[in-house]
Amino acid sequence: MFDFEKALNAVLHVLNTLGVSDFHKVFKVLYFAQREHLVTFGRPILDDSFISMDNGPVPSHTYNIIKGIKGTHTIPEEQLQTAVNSIQPTGRYNLLPKVSADLSYLSEEEVKLLTKYAEQFRYMTFGQLSDLSHDTAWHKAQPNCVMPIEDIAKAGGANEAMISYIRSNIENDNTLSGCLF
Repeated sequence: MFDFEKALNAVLHVLNTLGVSDFHKVFKVLYFAQREHLVTFGRPILDDSFISMDNGPVPSHTYNIIKGIKGTHTIPEEQLQTAVNSIQPTGRYNLLPKVSADLSYLSEEEVKLLTKYAEQFRYMTFGQLSDLSHDTAWHKAQPNCVMPIEDIAKAGGANEAMISYIRSNIENDNTLSGCLF
């Protein structure tokens, strides 16, 4: 289930690391951090669906938060107020953090990966990031459709044992999200 607070604080951490940044770069940081976290730990950082858009993977629900801040998408009022108080759009594509991320929403390893990719991508261009993110998972997915989490992990180099572990985690999460009585 999508965790608004975790996603917002992941975006804020990336923005705190980068300063003003376009949301395309933020989304690529989230994607590569997510991919490596899947390969290493068998779990995503964000319970969000990455969509195969023209310029690379985009986290669907997280993008809706950004669109909500920009006034082009409707999100719940409480979430909108939290987001607007946290991030300011500057220009058409840029975002500026208004507050520091609350890192209690993220594990130490998640913070390390988000920081790693923010620093690695800091000076990369839009085109470089688009090309880099057009990996096997992106190519395998239909345009504007969800990229399966197993494919994202495979694109990051996950072996079959890790893919099996990821599938088990997904099944367990789906079982636990249903009614028990």
